[in-house]
Amino acid sequence: ADLDSPLPLRTPVKGQPAWASNGLDLCEESSFVDIGSGYGKVVFHAALSAKVSKSLGIEYVPSRATKALEVQADLLDGSRAFMTEESVELVSPPRCVLEQGDATTYGAFKFSHIYMYDRVFNEKTIELLAKQLNKSKFKVMVTYQRVELWKRLGLRNVAHVHSFTMRTTGGQNFKAYILVKET
Repeated sequence: ADLDSPLPLRTPVKGQPAWASNGLDLCEESSFVDIGSGYGKVVFHAALSAKVSKSLGIEYVPSRATKALEVQADLLDGSRAFMTEESVELVSPPRCVLEQGDATTYGAFKFSHIYMYDRVFNEKTIELLAKQLNKSKFKVMVTYQRVELWKRLGLRNVAHVHSFTMRTTGGQNFKAYILVKET
């Protein structure tokens, strides 16, 4: 199969929503973590678009983590964006949480979906994250590093299922890889 081709359409099982046909889609039953979450943009997108049950951002750099909390406060008080009652609930703690911390010391990630813009992570950080991910029961991980690098640095029991190009807000294009946990 061509890993860069469009994802196949799924045929839903009668009586079940379309995402239930493989259990991998980001949906209301999902939990989401963004490792290296910066200002929280992807965390908010997961919370608002997919309405995930829990959305967490972990940012190592204190100034970025502080800015993310300021953005969240602005969203919640309505000073910079129109937010419906439902939207406010979706981006409010404890459902949507932003933390400053070191994800390499977090322990097992108890989230179904993991996202990380890890192009800037050094190999030691990736190696430490691989140890944490090996303890984790995630279903899907989106990374900007090739699966071969992850596996060389210790990540086990994952399969590369798709690649696609992501465009940053700065206009740069980067290849992202979707990995799924093998059971």
